Amino acid sequence: MKIINLMFFLLFLGSSTLNAQNVIKNPNSILQEINKRITVTIICPANSPANVKLAAREVRRYLYLRTGTLLPIAKFATGDIVSFRIDNTLEEQQFRLKSDGKSLIILGGSDVAVLYGAYAFAEKLGVRFQIDGDVIPDTKIAFALPKLDETHKPLFRLRGLQPFHDFPEGPDWWTADDWKVISGQVAKMRMNFIGLHTYPVKNKDLGPEPTVWIGLPEDVNADGTVKIAGKTSWYTTAKFSPYGCYAPGKTSAFSFGASQLFPADDYGPAINRPDDFPFPKTPEACMSMANRSGQMLNDVFTDARGLGIKTAVGTESPLDIPDVIAAQLKSRGLNPDDPSTLQKLYEGMFLRIKNAYPVDYYWIWGHEGEIDEKLFITNIECARAALKTLKAPFSLGICGWGWTAGHFPSLDKALPKDVFFSSINHNVGNAPVSLNFAELEGRLKFAIPWAEDDGNMTAIQLLAGRMRRDAADAQAYGCDGLFCLHWRTRVISPNVSALAQAGWEISDWGRSSAITSKGTKGVTVIGGQTASYLNNQIAGTLVAPLYQVVRFGLSGYRFQVPNGKYKVTLHFCELAYKDPGKRIFDVKLQQKTVISDLDIAAKVGQFAALIIPFEDVEARGGELAVDFSAKTEFPCISAIEITGPGFNKKINCGGNAYEDFEADATTDKLSRNLASDDFYSDFAFTQFGPEVAKETAAIFTKLDGNYPRPTAWIRGPGVIKINSQPWSQVKNQYAFAEEMEALRPLVHGAGNLARFDWWNHEFQFMKSMAKFACARGELDVAITRIEQIKDIAAQRDSAINDALPIRLKMTKLLETMYEHLLATLNNTSELGTIANIELQSLLRCKLLTARDETLEKLTGMPLSAEAKPGKEYSGAPLLVNLIVRTAQKRGETLHLKIIALDKLPVKSVMIKVRSLGNNNWKTIPAKHITRAVWNATLPAAADDFEYQVVSITSNGTKLTWPATAPEINQTVVIREYFH
Repeated sequence: MKIINLMFFLLFLGSSTLNAQNVIKNPNSILQEINKRITVTIICPANSPANVKLAAREVRRYLYLRTGTLLPIAKFATGDIVSFRIDNTLEEQQFRLKSDGKSLIILGGSDVAVLYGAYAFAEKLGVRFQIDGDVIPDTKIAFALPKLDETHKPLFRLRGLQPFHDFPEGPDWWTADDWKVISGQVAKMRMNFIGLHTYPVKNKDLGPEPTVWIGLPEDVNADGTVKIAGKTSWYTTAKFSPYGCYAPGKTSAFSFGASQLFPADDYGPAINRPDDFPFPKTPEACMSMANRSGQMLNDVFTDARGLGIKTAVGTESPLDIPDVIAAQLKSRGLNPDDPSTLQKLYEGMFLRIKNAYPVDYYWIWGHEGEIDEKLFITNIECARAALKTLKAPFSLGICGWGWTAGHFPSLDKALPKDVFFSSINHNVGNAPVSLNFAELEGRLKFAIPWAEDDGNMTAIQLLAGRMRRDAADAQAYGCDGLFCLHWRTRVISPNVSALAQAGWEISDWGRSSAITSKGTKGVTVIGGQTASYLNNQIAGTLVAPLYQVVRFGLSGYRFQVPNGKYKVTLHFCELAYKDPGKRIFDVKLQQKTVISDLDIAAKVGQFAALIIPFEDVEARGGELAVDFSAKTEFPCISAIEITGPGFNKKINCGGNAYEDFEADATTDKLSRNLASDDFYSDFAFTQFGPEVAKETAAIFTKLDGNYPRPTAWIRGPGVIKINSQPWSQVKNQYAFAEEMEALRPLVHGAGNLARFDWWNHEFQFMKSMAKFACARGELDVAITRIEQIKDIAAQRDSAINDALPIRLKMTKLLETMYEHLLATLNNTSELGTIANIELQSLLRCKLLTARDETLEKLTGMPLSAEAKPGKEYSGAPLLVNLIVRTAQKRGETLHLKIIALDKLPVKSVMIKVRSLGNNNWKTIPAKHITRAVWNATLPAAADDFEYQVVSITSNGTKLTWPATAPEINQTVVIREYFH
């Protein structure tokens, strides 16, 4: 027990004879004595709205978890109370916490705002909310109601998530229960939006995905089921997809115990039936798949709506029609290219949505590449007409990749103001929020930063500072919504938490990029943003890095120079557009137009250097001006050189210093990552405890936006990169993993240690990947060298003595990597990461085995069994509950998916359940499904309850989940008031 926690609450004791010294000497007994005296009642009348009732239960739950005291909930009471009320003087999402230290009232402009207030109060108690679950401190505190009088309202109307389908790490494998975990945490983080994208048929590796059905109105039943549907499926391990990157494979072939985590060889979405891998095979099965997906979305979206969460679904433009529907149109004499047919299809789609599941927004996406504006506008017009015909209860908008934001100016002129505009950031989130948002007026506009990029999917991506930067820019540009794109959950939880917090408060770390500033001495830049394409080759130059970054959307530069004549050399590169006509602008030097209608792509193409020099540019008044004027899209510039007698100034526009080019004038002020040290100070304290808070916060802050990348997009996300550098040259990049590991003995508390170990294993897993990548590079170098040896005997000896030990070392490194990987198993996202490593890095890319045939030929013998990855699990015993819901509706059963993994099969798994605060446990046995997978169903509960999972291993060791049980168990509240 920490003194600071107790001292804060000693005010509650009043005139009690207990004093601080007594509390410090014997904290547990004193706390029990204090909490016995509590006479506070939670007041919630029977006619309160559902979320006000939930707020009452949530306050009771978190007070119980933090203090051990379970307060009564009553319809009315006298004395000290905690009460809840809708206050119509507050705005709809605004809430107020008011307490005199004895009684507390939580006020909100709506029932949802009252619920937000309840969660804000829980945070006052030290609780933290993440996308994947709650963080409850280990130590109990003495009960007290702190004195409060504060009011809060969000900076954005909508705040939330854009979970991306297409990879197993994301929502493809989420069950309805997984979705309800996410929805519950979204509400706790005071966010209120979840939106989904649908890949179409033309992306045959990716789609068609079953989020949105495409068809005619006459094929939609009153309950939202459909009479005909094309083949559709989210990702399964039986697919050679997406992009042909995840090779199809059986989970039973997975390495080092990973096979034990999956209940079947073919694994995929819960809506799949055994015959639906990789796709349903009959017309009836296709129809059934579409209907089951609609039923699941109805369950998920209805649950989210109950928490005040808005939802969105959508398709891409132009609408991609499934073959079976195209054939149906042809048989009825309908031309799919005719706008009237297109409108009919949208009517069918919208009718199905209207009847099948609730949504608030439908967005039409531009695809990943360039969009056809004419077709795009036609799709929007047909969709608007369909909405009007059906009187559908949702709004229409547009979304897409950064390319789409480039079309905002022209689309803004063409589309009515009731169409909302949204876009994900360009360049997998490396580019900031588009400046195009600032030019939009009179319509809703939603910015969508990336909380992670898919290229680095299997490694850590700490980006809290970047989320803050994007939030600050989105607010500066007047955006109404702020969402983050993601696949995984726990590993990117700091990023989501930072964005959620920034949706309510932007502190002094929030500086907009839309400013004029002076960074590099003697140079001023006016506006603009930076973008980088660091992996692209640049034609026409030997200094590619100079052209891989640009400043775009700027007005100009000002250079402080002595009066005289100068040579000005402008360097351009078109990074975004491959077709001419997409970006056209003028350039002025000293207010004189020197370039008209510059179209870089038309002159040299995409990813090619364009250098244009100008002689005898005269500077007067000590300044030389370079100005840009947009014609189509935004101007861009890669570098500027100004040279004259005794003067030489070179600027790498949008980038850092490179060779003799200085960093851009605003590199410091426009860092892609804003300050995050305060965020990680709180994160580390609540995650790991005060003993290591300072040290771990420093590690996370140092890594934020500045982590090594052992993986990359190699025809797929998160593939381990072969590294030809020796580990001795690379290991310093991963010193943070050793720094974290060294702190472990200092961590106190079961919950703190469990959370610390999870991140420690993530760091060690990342380091292991890098080490494995270096070993593979070492093997490649060795074999290349050996193949050049002329003498066959010497070649064989070198292969045996030099190359073979490296290959055997790789297997050992892979085993270590898997020990850390499996130790991070926490929810469905981590199952996806395991599938990624297996089906891409190992199966498709053959990072372990690609050189085996050559090595066997060189050594003249087959590789030993030692070289093959084992199937047995070699790590510590593991007990994980993959689905951790914290609320359920009255009458609803609770489903648990449990992994109990050890070197030998465990003997038993059971669930111990009791009413919240009760002393009597009821035991419910879990059912063994197969391998290490167990399921349990908890019956519908009449009141809030808590539970723990207990497993007995083959040698009699007892495993308990959560790690804090029985002191702090998993709690569940009922989402209806019991009366």
